[in-house]
Formats: sequence, structure tokens, C-alpha cells
Amino acid sequence: YTIADLASTDSSGFNSEAGSWFATGLNGPKTNICWSLPIMGGYNSLSSSKGYFYKTYSLPETHNVVYLSIKIFQIDSWDDDDGDHFNIYADGYTAYAWALPRPNAWIGNGCGQTKYAELPPFTIHITMPHSSSSFLLRVISQFDDDSKDESLGFREVTLSYDQISNPPASGSFCGRTPGFPLYALWWG
Repeated sequence: YTIADLASTDSSGFNSEAGSWFATGLNGPKTNICWSLPIMGGYNSLSSSKGYFYKTYSLPETHNVVYLSIKIFQIDSWDDDDGDHFNIYADGYTAYAWALPRPNAWIGNGCGQTKYAELPPFTIHITMPHSSSSFLLRVISQFDDDSKDESLGFREVTLSYDQISNPPASGSFCGRTPGFPLYALWWG
């Protein structure tokens, strides 16, 4: 079974999908445009450096594993040395992730302040044991400055769940964008 969310490429369809998401610490618009695509969050969206977006999904069919993927947009001045990162809370587990700043990797300004270039969007993939009929997902900013300087966006949330003979005993995740792996990852 698969649930695709926040996948529309037109603003009207995307904003309709975004209507089922909630935010803690919302300061500005709930959605923005980044790299010519609508995204949840983005420049100046959350007032708090620890704000987050969340949604609870219904998973009515019997299952013992969940596969989750989310496309992440790193916006403006993420400072690696200051610990700027994001967390993905996946129904009881948290994935902690820092994007890798690489020399010459910044490909241009896709959104936010024009004085900053961004890395290309990257996708987080999570596999985890799960059997509950609901699934709470949070995308959490962890920045040392406000969202006018450092922000986060996301889209293309895919949640698949299944009943398999050998489910994982614990969760795992990775981030993949060709040539731009995540710098540091851990699961807790």
C-alpha cells in the first residue's frame, strides 16, 4: 500500500494537499516556491528555529514495515559548524540529519535570500518496523538562526507499508542525491 502526499507540481493542487498538514511555530506562509516547485515550509515559514510541520496518516491495512521517503530543500545559510540540521520524527523514531556543505556544490539560488546559493534538493529514505493503524510524521528544523536566514522545505512524501515475512528489527535511513550525500546521519 502506498500513500503519496505533497507531490503536485502546480500550486493549487499542492496547497490543497498541504491543507492536511499542521505546523508548530508557523511565522509566515505554510507553503512556498523553491526551484520552481511548490514546497511545504521554506523561506521565513517557521518563526522558531525549532519549529516543525506534522501530519498523522491512517494506515488501516495490516502491516509490519513502513518505507518513507521525503524530498528535502536546504534553503539559505545552513552553517555546518553551528550544527544546523533537521530531524525527521517517524512515529516514535527520529532521524537526525545534516546536509553536507561541499566546496563548489552550491548550484544557485532556488529560493530564499538571493545572496545565498543552495544545494540541490535531496531525498531521505527511511525503513522501519511499524504495525500501528496511524503514523505520525514530523519534519523539524534545528537551526541557530531564524527562518529569514536558515530554513527548510520539503515535498514528495511517500509512505508505503506492507506485511513481510522478515520485517526489520529496527529503523534505518539514508539520504541520496547523486554527488551530495548527507554529512552525518543517526537514528534514535
